[in-house]
Amino acid sequence: MQEISWLRRRVALPNISAQAALIFVVVYFLLAVGVSIILSHDPNWGRWHISYLGEGNSFSANFFNAAMMIGGFFMAGFSLLFHKYLVSIGARYPKLITVCFLLISLCIYLIGLFPRSFGILPHDIFGHVIYFAFLLLCLTTPWSLPGQKRWFYVVSYLFHVAMLILFILYWTGVSESLYVAEAATFIFFIGWTVILLGRKHYNG
Repeated sequence: MQEISWLRRRVALPNISAQAALIFVVVYFLLAVGVSIILSHDPNWGRWHISYLGEGNSFSANFFNAAMMIGGFFMAGFSLLFHKYLVSIGARYPKLITVCFLLISLCIYLIGLFPRSFGILPHDIFGHVIYFAFLLLCLTTPWSLPGQKRWFYVVSYLFHVAMLILFILYWTGVSESLYVAEAATFIFFIGWTVILLGRKHYNG
C-alpha cells in the first residue's frame, strides 16, 4: 500500500496548476509552429493550411509532426489538471468536458502521427474532429457549466457560426486555404479555456 501511495504522489503532479499548464501548452505550440515555419523555408504553407508544414519527408516536416505528437501528450496532461480544476469549482459534468479535451489531445497526436502526405482522409478526419469536439464543448456549456455571463454563450455560438462558414468555404472549394479557420479555432479555444479557468466557484 505504501508503494502505491508513493507512486500516486509521483504521477499526480500536485504542484502544477491548470493555469500554468495552459500557459506552457500555448507557448509550446506557438514555438513548435514558429520553428517549423522557419525551418521549412516555404512561404506557400500559409496558402494552404498549418498541416502543410508536416507534409513530405524533410527535416522541417518531421520536426513539425514530432512536435504535434509531443504536444498531444502535453495537452492530455493539461486536460487531467483541468479536470481537477473543474471538480474543485463544482462543475456539473466535468467528465464530459474532460473527455472532449482528451479527444482533442488524441487528435493532435494523430495529426502528427498521420500527416497529410501519409493520407489526406485520416489526417483531415482528425483535424475536423478537433473542431467538432470544441463545438460540442461550447454547445453543452450552458448545461455542463451554467452560471457564465449570457454574452459568453452568445459569442460562443456566433464565433462558431463564423468558423463554420470558413470551413464550408474550404470544403466547397471556394477558398483554397484552411489556415484562417485553423488559426481562429486555436485562438478561440484558448480564449474559451482561459475564461473558464478564471472562475472561482460554480454558480449553477
